[in-house]
Amino acid sequence: MPLSDLFLVLVTSATVSGLATFILKMYYQHLLDRKLQIETEKIKSTFAAQAERLKIALDIQRDEQKELARKRLEVYSEIVELAYRIKNLARDTSSDVIDANKTSADSFATNVLELENTLFKNRLFFDTEGSTKEIHDFKNGAISYNVVLGDIAHFKANDDEKGVKAKKRKAAAIYRNIDDLFVDLHRKIMAVTSSPNPLLHTKV
Repeated sequence: MPLSDLFLVLVTSATVSGLATFILKMYYQHLLDRKLQIETEKIKSTFAAQAERLKIALDIQRDEQKELARKRLEVYSEIVELAYRIKNLARDTSSDVIDANKTSADSFATNVLELENTLFKNRLFFDTEGSTKEIHDFKNGAISYNVVLGDIAHFKANDDEKGVKAKKRKAAAIYRNIDDLFVDLHRKIMAVTSSPNPLLHTKV
C-alpha cells in the first residue's frame, strides 16, 4: 500500500475514533446532566413538601396558642370575678358577723364552691410560675372563712354567745387576710395575663 493511502487510512481511522469518542462523551454527559436534573427536581420537591408541612404545623400551633390565650383570659376573668364576689361577701358578713343572715352565709359558701370547681375544671390553663400560689392562697383563705361562718351558725343555734364572739374575732381576722390576698391575686393575674408569652399548662 502506498504511503499516501496508508496515511489516509490512519487519518480517517483517527477521525472516526475521535468522533466516536466525542459522541460517546456527549451522550454520557447528557445522561449525567439529565440524572442531575432529575435528582435536583426530587430534592426541590422534597424541600417544598417539607416546607409546606412545616408551614401547616406552624399555622396549627399558632391557632392553638391563640385559642389557649383566649381561653386563659376567660378563665382568669372568671376567677377574678368570683374572688371579688367572695371578698365582698366576706366583708358584708364580717361587718356584723354575729347577726349575719343565712342567705349571706349560703351565698358565700356557694361562691367558694364555684371557685373550687372553676380551678379544678380549668387546672390545665395555669402556669407553674404564674398566679397558682396567689389563687391557692385566696381559695384557702375563703375556705377557712367559710368554716368559721359554719361555726358561728352552730354556736348561734346553741345560744353560745361566748363561742360566737370568739368566732367573730377570728372571722374579722380572716377577712382582713382575704382582702390582702385579693389584692395579691389581682395584681399577679394582671401581670401574668400581660406577659408576652403567658401560656398556661400546669395543674392547680
